[in-house]
This record gives sequence, structure tokens and C-alpha cells, in this order.
Amino acid sequence: MKLNKKYCALIDSDSGYDNQLLADCCENIADEFAIGFAEWSSFYRDKNRNSKLDMLHAKSKYDESYTTKELLEIYKKEKENGIRTGI
Repeated sequence: MKLNKKYCALIDSDSGYDNQLLADCCENIADEFAIGFAEWSSFYRDKNRNSKLDMLHAKSKYDESYTTKELLEIYKKEKENGIRTGI
């Protein structure tokens, strides 16, 4: 299911709002966030897998490694605080 359809399903049809317009706006926000995260995480160039087969990312083989989920949480905190330390 596409994000747009998921958003439409979540929006109350009795709200009086244009559900498709709201879903389009939500989809654009999610797209911008995903693109921002992808660009930000590309600076973690060293990729490996741990024993659980989770993808691990590090800036170099000498830096600490993070799972994709951990990187996402770091990105969210930095974005929320206006910090750009990932680059």
C-alpha cells in the first residue's frame, strides 16, 4: 500500500477537510524526510553486518557502528535540535 493511501485511510472522512490534499501533504513531508535521511546517512560509508545480520553503518572502519534504526533516531534528534553533526 502506498503512503498516500495509508494517509487517506487514517484521515477522518467527516472532518470536512480535503482528504486527498491532506494525504498529498503528508506524503510530501514523508518523502522530504526520507530523502534527507538518505542523504545524511550516506556519510556513514563503511557498511557491515552484525551476528543478527543487521546492517551496521560507520563513517570509517575506526568509528563506532550504528544500526539503521539507531542512525534514524540520531537523525531525528539532530533534525529536531537543528544540529548537523552527521555530515
